[in-house]
Amino acid sequence: MHNEYTDRMPDYIENRLNREEADIIKNHLMSCPDCLEKYAVIRSAWIFTAIPEKEKAPDFLKTRIKARIREQNKSYEFLKKWETAIMGIVFAAGVFTAAMQIQIINTINTSLTYMEISQLARSLESDKFLQDQARR
Repeated sequence: MHNEYTDRMPDYIENRLNREEADIIKNHLMSCPDCLEKYAVIRSAWIFTAIPEKEKAPDFLKTRIKARIREQNKSYEFLKKWETAIMGIVFAAGVFTAAMQIQIINTINTSLTYMEISQLARSLESDKFLQDQARR
């Protein structure tokens, strides 16, 4: 590459060269594929990053954007501040749910135990009843 041309490309792109210097760069670009490729890269970057003076955002828009950013930051700070408390509540709710499930399972198991005892008692009573009948 030819540094004497590539170093001046930003000035050429932004029209900061006099007519004679601009023609020299332009003629070189037409005859040098390497510099033309470099020019294309620099110009693409300039197009995406350059904001012409007349296209700046109006002040009211800047004010609204800054206010919105402050709102977002306050919401984030609030959540960050209460994050530990919220996580504690979620954890407590999980523990409570697990305890309730264990209680339900114990109640079902206990109920089955009472049912089994009732059936056993009835069968014992019927066996006793049969034995008493047999003795008579």
